[in-house]
Amino acid sequence: MVVWRFMHHKIPTDDNYAIRGFSLPSMCSLCQSNSETMDHLFFSCNFALAVLKASIVSIFYQVWRARNKVRHESSKTSWNSCVASIAAQVKLDGNLSSRKCNNNISNFVMLKRFDVNLNPSKTIDSFDVLWTPPLQTWIKCNIDGEAKGTPWKAVCGGIFRDCHANHVLSFSMFLGNEPPANAELLAVMVAMEKAMELELIRFWLESDCYIVVNAFYNHALVLWNLRSRWLVCWAYMMNIDFRITHGGQFLCGYFRWHWFRL
Repeated sequence: MVVWRFMHHKIPTDDNYAIRGFSLPSMCSLCQSNSETMDHLFFSCNFALAVLKASIVSIFYQVWRARNKVRHESSKTSWNSCVASIAAQVKLDGNLSSRKCNNNISNFVMLKRFDVNLNPSKTIDSFDVLWTPPLQTWIKCNIDGEAKGTPWKAVCGGIFRDCHANHVLSFSMFLGNEPPANAELLAVMVAMEKAMELELIRFWLESDCYIVVNAFYNHALVLWNLRSRWLVCWAYMMNIDFRITHGGQFLCGYFRWHWFRL
């Protein structure tokens, strides 16, 4: 099925989503260094190249082995036997590997198909979060932004919840090359734009960054290249019931760190 979809250019990669009108931040989930296209995923990605190299080596070996059996032992090997031998080698190599598996469901299905024992990665430490619910009819959004690496690779995320802590909306976004301060400001702007799309009239925004909170009182804290977008969002907030507060670590951590998992 995957091969058929590939031959008909129907693999649901980011470039095909864009052709169909979906505007999404694009980043290859395997190498995390390029945007995701069908050609990149299968032919240019470092991860894919490593898999292809290993597969080709195994295929060449099985074909050569089958040829030698016919020529030197007068024993014909079926292609089914070659495929079974490759699968057995994959199982052996996988079970001998000390590499950790991630929590990607497609990788899990593939490993189980080859009967490879899972070697899960270390569990992320958990911590308690004290979350203050909004008043009735209000929606509260907790946001966070982060940047790391050289050059910067920035991400942001946020969670919208009602007074009963029910999930209303959430987002996570790759921001590209942005410093930490811009990541925080972009996170709050994305949250405000989401609030505008939802047409909220009672909105509470909470951030762990003092710069973001103070920017609502001093626009000079917002860099000039973000100022116009900021002022549009700010003007909308000033025309509804709105509050901005500073808090600690928030529930959007999962969405933020999702982009940094290896």
